Amino acid sequence: MSDCAALIAQAGSGVAPTLQAVDCMTASAGPGSFGHLLGAQGALAPVLTAALTIYVAAYGLALITGRVRLGLGGLSGRILAIGAVLAFATSWLFYGALVYSLATRAPDQVAGAILGTHGSATTTFARRIDTVFAAVGDATHQAAEEDAARNAEAAALQAQTPGAAPVAAAQTRVANSQTAGFSPASVAQTGAIVLLLSTVGVLVTARIVLAALLLIGPLFVVMALFGPARGLFGGWCRTLLLAASAPLLVVLGGAFTLELAVPTVARLLAPDGIDQEAASGFFLIATVHAALMAMALRAAASMVAGWRPWGRGAPDRFASARRDDPATMVIAAPGTAMPRSLATIAGNRTQILPTGLARSTSSETAVHAARDIRTGTTFSPATAPGTAPRRSAGIGSRFRPATTRAVIK
Repeated sequence: MSDCAALIAQAGSGVAPTLQAVDCMTASAGPGSFGHLLGAQGALAPVLTAALTIYVAAYGLALITGRVRLGLGGLSGRILAIGAVLAFATSWLFYGALVYSLATRAPDQVAGAILGTHGSATTTFARRIDTVFAAVGDATHQAAEEDAARNAEAAALQAQTPGAAPVAAAQTRVANSQTAGFSPASVAQTGAIVLLLSTVGVLVTARIVLAALLLIGPLFVVMALFGPARGLFGGWCRTLLLAASAPLLVVLGGAFTLELAVPTVARLLAPDGIDQEAASGFFLIATVHAALMAMALRAAASMVAGWRPWGRGAPDRFASARRDDPATMVIAAPGTAMPRSLATIAGNRTQILPTGLARSTSSETAVHAARDIRTGTTFSPATAPGTAPRRSAGIGSRFRPATTRAVIK
């Protein structure tokens, strides 16, 4: 933070200095806070170790009880997930380069490429806002000085010619109308304040929220491993994307309002003071700009509301196998009687073989017929009359009698 002392001292002088101070504090606080949180000597390093231990133990227990299968696809996915969590939660090289820099710099570079500006598009936009605000202030200040000069001249004329007092008083009232009540000068100043506050309220607030989310990001990365806490990781990702994309929409939309405001500000100062038509037009543009900032936030929120980091309906890896999983289906082996309803469902209208197996045109038809049996559409071999019930699901489902076999696609 000591490197940002000069920028922090100028933070309240405009939009651009405030944004530069926030960006400097965000960049300097990132590595230090990351190391204090989950670094080698971080305060929450034991928590990370305990969380990974619980995850591995839960997966081992699921394998023992038969709730998950030991396959190359599932095992490699879990190994990659643990490696990614360790990389992003414990190494600033990965987190800082891929998450921190991407969230803070990518939207700004996209806005600069669209607008064709050199350097930071957000900083350029903020400087233009400061320039418009300063131009309005200079115009109103110059108009007030001219009014004061006219009042002094009228007072001197009144002192020299006592008979001209009513005329001088009338001129003084006309001059004072430029700076009193809802005068053109006050309307222009109100518009400048609305323009400044609406811009600062969105850009600076979004930058501060983005910095706070990035500082606590490693904690939510660890939560992505666990199903009950995975929703928190998804919410963090959506909020991070909202805070990163809101300034992009603000800069792109605000560029249009600034193009409208600059010619209006140039016409503010008239020979007799602030032009009333120009002041009203500038106030209208500032109000539209404020509404645009609110709509930009709403658009960014709507854009990220439906995003899911891992797609729609990601199944729980610790959940038991589905009832229609072909790997858990059981069909009758040769020598076991099969009911006539199975042959009807399978679409086989030929004779039933003495061994009890119906003739089928393909193995896929038999799989679908066995699936219908499993869902309870007709009698299954395990529940057919005259046969003993067999276990085909739950703990111990792998250990079936020799008279059954699994069908795997």
